[in-house]
Amino acid sequence: MAALLAAAPLAVILVGMGVMRWSAIVAGLCGLVVALVLVLTAFQPPPATGNALASLMGGVAAEASHATFTILMIILPALAIFEFQKQTGAIARIRDALTSLTSDRRLQAILIAWFFGLFMEGAAGFGTPVALAAPLLVGLGYAPVRALVLALLGHAAGVSFGAVGTPALAQIAIIGGSGTEIAVRTATLHAVAAPFLLLATVRLAASGPLSRKDVLWTALAALCFLIPSLVIAAVVGPELPTLAGALIGGAVFIAVLRRGQGPTGLNFRSLVADLSPYLLILLLVLLTRLIPPCSKA
Repeated sequence: MAALLAAAPLAVILVGMGVMRWSAIVAGLCGLVVALVLVLTAFQPPPATGNALASLMGGVAAEASHATFTILMIILPALAIFEFQKQTGAIARIRDALTSLTSDRRLQAILIAWFFGLFMEGAAGFGTPVALAAPLLVGLGYAPVRALVLALLGHAAGVSFGAVGTPALAQIAIIGGSGTEIAVRTATLHAVAAPFLLLATVRLAASGPLSRKDVLWTALAALCFLIPSLVIAAVVGPELPTLAGALIGGAVFIAVLRRGQGPTGLNFRSLVADLSPYLLILLLVLLTRLIPPCSKA
């Protein structure tokens, strides 16, 4: 019974957002009210000095402020970098580079909905992959609803490590535990579901059944992302599995694609320059996780 009561505030938030369509603020406040009522009645806390309710609210406010500040320190720089890239035209150039590689509809879906979507999920998160990938797919001739579905399916394999690991880091801040252990388990769950998500994405990208060539490209794309993602989760932690997995996997996939398709108009020097802020993030996170003097600072 105690476990059910303890879960009630979470149930209120989930039902409020998922069923009642409340905003996160409204649902969160309702969950907080339910939690306070349960603490003061069902769980009967020991007497506190002064006003019990005031002490309880002070503790809640302090914990909420700390958790919010911690998450914002991750989100705000990620969004700032994205806005900088958008204003300088780097995002548009990255997308144009991907579309110039092939005219095959299903390969374009892999490049844009899968690799580009996962890359933007790892770098910025919060709906950015769909907001960027779906319009580009529409520009390539996809119907709006189909483009939206492709974008949603494509980036879903990396959402737990979106915005440089924000969801996983928030979970670690709440429940504690080893970041690497949580990252490995989460990445493993992603690896189980990801091939099916990618296969559905490729199937929806064009009419007609999948050919043997389509399946092989799909398998290669899945492996290109999942292998580095799992390795990075195990070695580095939760910040980079999606961002670095998409960068490394995308580079390998593009190299294989260019070898099979022949020369393209892709300018690697320009592409590396446009990706440089994300490459710098990748380098800094690796330094602070793998180099002992930096990791202990």
